[in-house]
Amino acid sequence: MQPLRKWRANKAWEQRMQTGRQQPRRAYRTDKQAEVLLLANQDEPDTLNTTRAFAKTERERGATVHVLTYTAVKPVKGAPPDNSLWTPADMQYSGLPKAEREAYWRQREYDLVIHCSLVPFAPFDYLVAGLTAHRRIAAYDQALDSYDLVVAPPSGAGLADFLQQVKRYLSVLSPDYA
Repeated sequence: MQPLRKWRANKAWEQRMQTGRQQPRRAYRTDKQAEVLLLANQDEPDTLNTTRAFAKTERERGATVHVLTYTAVKPVKGAPPDNSLWTPADMQYSGLPKAEREAYWRQREYDLVIHCSLVPFAPFDYLVAGLTAHRRIAAYDQALDSYDLVVAPPSGAGLADFLQQVKRYLSVLSPDYA
């Protein structure tokens, strides 16, 4: 099933490139500023830098970008709580995020949520399942009901390759991303 989807997406992209018709670049929505949420696990190598670079390009396109980062490093004592950073202290015994920590992220409606991790991560999968979002994207080998688009990156591919594939699929499948 997955190779057929890849073939269809590649074929649509090739046809679009051959016709020479390029749609004008526009934001995700025309009625208000686009909201993008990127989920990054800092414990994976080079994830944070790649995610921040992608966030910068999306901001240049006119989107409001939020980056939620998970890190195993304990926060400094006495530091105010940062909504954009989750630590093990923000997780319940079961490993899922505490309700007060995820409530901040559930208040908004997002146009695009991208799980910027090449391996499953339960706290983010749990958060994504309850978010109000137009598109949810992840890089897994098997589909999850939480995500609308699951891109299986080639073996040995990094996060930058995954984000390039996401851009390509969105430009083909979504007219509001072109």
